[in-house]
Amino acid sequence: MWTRNPIPACKFCNQAECMTNYSDWLEQQHCSQSCSGLNISGHTCPPGMAQFEPAGHSLSGYYSSKCIDVHGESECDGLHRFQYSIVDKVQIPKAIPAGKYLLSWRWDCEQSRQIWQNCADIQLI
Repeated sequence: MWTRNPIPACKFCNQAECMTNYSDWLEQQHCSQSCSGLNISGHTCPPGMAQFEPAGHSLSGYYSSKCIDVHGESECDGLHRFQYSIVDKVQIPKAIPAGKYLLSWRWDCEQSRQIWQNCADIQLI
């Protein structure tokens, strides 16, 4: 089953161009964060500038009230505005017998060329 993060980033520019226009990793990150709307005024994407229709009013963009100085530049993590968690729930079909299983998941990042995957041993009782 595939699920999208319900909070869209802004779409001020094409983030793929950040990877081709800059060779330095930090410059790529600054460019990508600017494209996504990190710390934009108003703390939400302007009308029509979200990557997709937001699930609720003012649920778009990135904002951080926590920034730190790194080698003379301000680094913001973009997480402190949204005080919630996104949780996936697993539905186990009733026809699966009790026993030991391996559960795996994969997370495809929407704004970078990354995937995250993991697995866990589980036991159905």
